[in-house]
Amino acid sequence: VRSTWKTALRNPANCPAYYNPNSTLQEKERDVKEAVKKGRFMVKEMMGVIQLKKYRALKKRYGGSEREVEEEMERIQGFLKNMDR
Repeated sequence: VRSTWKTALRNPANCPAYYNPNSTLQEKERDVKEAVKKGRFMVKEMMGVIQLKKYRALKKRYGGSEREVEEEMERIQGFLKNMDR
């Protein structure tokens, strides 16, 4: 598997932009830097999505919306008023 992977990586047909004889070394470096920049951006985006998913799960599990909290407060206040009578 390793040798197949290495051959595929070095095959010019798999990455024609890199093996283009007309491009200069600076263009290749720029392309690689842009790809790395895009990759880092994608990692940050995925981390954000994961954090949002965790936040939503915790909010669903432990804390509802403000409306639900207000309704619960009214229910408790009504219960306390009935106890005083």
